[in-house]
Amino acid sequence: MSVEAEPGANNDTPVAVAVLVVYEDSVFRDLSKLSASEWFEQAEQRMRDNPERTDFDLLSWEVMPGQRIKELNVELQGRPADGLVFADYLSEGQHRNRFNPERRILVVLGKSDFAVLDRRTDD
Repeated sequence: MSVEAEPGANNDTPVAVAVLVVYEDSVFRDLSKLSASEWFEQAEQRMRDNPERTDFDLLSWEVMPGQRIKELNVELQGRPADGLVFADYLSEGQHRNRFNPERRILVVLGKSDFAVLDRRTDD
């Protein structure tokens, strides 16, 4: 996966991004109801509740406006999974997107929201 933030994204402030690869259907259903702000409020406790990484794996970082991060590897555990991306924007909204962890994706952080796009070619 790759991530790019447009210049001026999130009122020209860093965007916290969390990428989850979720292995348990019930956990995915629960997490997919959360907004990004709810995820970031609960993330620390949810990680403590998942010490063996049996329910989900998490990658997270802050992305600066105008920054591009190429080819982040999301390692899968070799079992079926669903993916969620949360982006902690200052603006109102869910700021959550679903993705297929087996596909190469590009996360584009815009000014007030973000998109997850399939990547079909090398960039």
